[in-house]
Amino acid sequence: MEILRRLVGFVRRRKPRHEDDSRTQLLQTDPTDRNAENALRADGEKPPCVDLRLPSSPLVPFVEASQAHGLTLWSLPYDFSQSRLGGRPTPSTACTLISMKLVESLGNEQVDFPHLRGIFTLGKPCPPSLLIMMLNAIVDGNVLHEKAMMKRRKRSPFTNYDCFTVPQAIRACDNHVMEIDYTSCSNALLRDFLTDAVRMVLNSTVVAECSRIYMALVAFGRTTTLVFDRPTRGFFFFDSHSHKEHGALICYSDHKDFHKLVVFIAAVIYPESLRPTGKNNLMVHPVCAFLVFVVASVARFANGFFRGSLGGTIVFYLASVTFYCSRSDYANVEGFKDLPVLLLTFLTMAVHFYDRQNPALKVDDSRAVIYSLVITFLPLELFAYDDRREVLRVFLVFGVIALAIELYFAEPKKVTCSADELYELSETSVYSMFYSSDPYSCLGRLGKLLCFSTVTKSAIMLFPAVLQSQLLLFVIYILHSISILGFLFTPALFGGFVQAVKLTGRGFGVAAQWIKLKFY
Repeated sequence: MEILRRLVGFVRRRKPRHEDDSRTQLLQTDPTDRNAENALRADGEKPPCVDLRLPSSPLVPFVEASQAHGLTLWSLPYDFSQSRLGGRPTPSTACTLISMKLVESLGNEQVDFPHLRGIFTLGKPCPPSLLIMMLNAIVDGNVLHEKAMMKRRKRSPFTNYDCFTVPQAIRACDNHVMEIDYTSCSNALLRDFLTDAVRMVLNSTVVAECSRIYMALVAFGRTTTLVFDRPTRGFFFFDSHSHKEHGALICYSDHKDFHKLVVFIAAVIYPESLRPTGKNNLMVHPVCAFLVFVVASVARFANGFFRGSLGGTIVFYLASVTFYCSRSDYANVEGFKDLPVLLLTFLTMAVHFYDRQNPALKVDDSRAVIYSLVITFLPLELFAYDDRREVLRVFLVFGVIALAIELYFAEPKKVTCSADELYELSETSVYSMFYSSDPYSCLGRLGKLLCFSTVTKSAIMLFPAVLQSQLLLFVIYILHSISILGFLFTPALFGGFVQAVKLTGRGFGVAAQWIKLKFY
């Protein structure tokens, strides 16, 4: 369960001890001296900072900028992270303290952030001041974390919890940073929440006169730092954790491209935020919801049984509600769990297209069930490679769109049977769907339960106040858990939900046609 915390703070400048010491206090060292990292702290307050002027310094790496996701990235070497810096033998969990020390250093030293624009940053070295502040914050944060853990163990020998909240980290850093406000959420998309939270901060009157705004992001047990610099109108993102092939990370984004930075943070820094939660199951996935809407729309306007029928209206309504409630999630294309759903939809529409081109042939329901099960449980590792994944997604999306257009403009099949034949057809179709003793019928026991839970979910989306009843919550949870088995017993390529409701609507359509021919 993700928790994001917003920290907006500014730091009091320390008064200079002498008149000639009003500029930034840096430890002047010889860049060629390899013992400079052993320089002692004279005052015991401030960590030594190296005034780097040569890129060949043994203390600070020379890092060139790269372009990825429309952002400027500086990826530090493998050993420059909170868990590996200085030959650290054990992993570090001091990310919250490191974030506070970084905010303190950036505020005290008033480091000038560079003006960066687009492709001109490609190959640009990372500003030495940012690297120095980042590395010093990692060193000081790890030291303060060890001291704070020693105090915890003295108070209680059974205290082994080594994570710190933002207030605890501020106290461990001697309260040099002041927290102004925070907000948190759970069971929400990190991408959407971060966008709203940052927009709220930038529009706040409390920090309207601040030239620089500091925000700490705490999610999934990891803390990162986001800084907005008003003079340069840019966002700087700092992550002290180690990554797959490199160490800590510094990222820049112009304020116009902030949405790209948010997607990058959610997909690369916190990939857990893209995993489906209890509320974000497969059937409310945005891509799945969109394709349900496409299939329902095609069936509503192109199928003779659905056009103008009550069943078609119900199907179109449920699909519209599902897509409307998940439309804000539709931009999420970082995950690849939508590919089986895309493949199922493509095959569903391909079967309809094949039946229309070859009316003499009919796809067997049992074969459709086998196809559905195989594709539904298809190993997702087959789509693990980015290039293969994107090519397959593009092919399926364009294939679904092409088939939808073809089915929409195609002429519907004409019903040439008599009234008695239509009555027998409707009796066979409608009654067999509601034959409860047959679990394999379209609307058997599990099919009915599935449709009922789906309608309940749609009602809850429209009227969330009903969730205040704990008993109703428990009943809905049980229904949803059992109704998932309906996917295994409904003869559908595209899961039990769409096909069961579509077949119900088809039964209503056949019944309406029979009533019209019989009595009118």
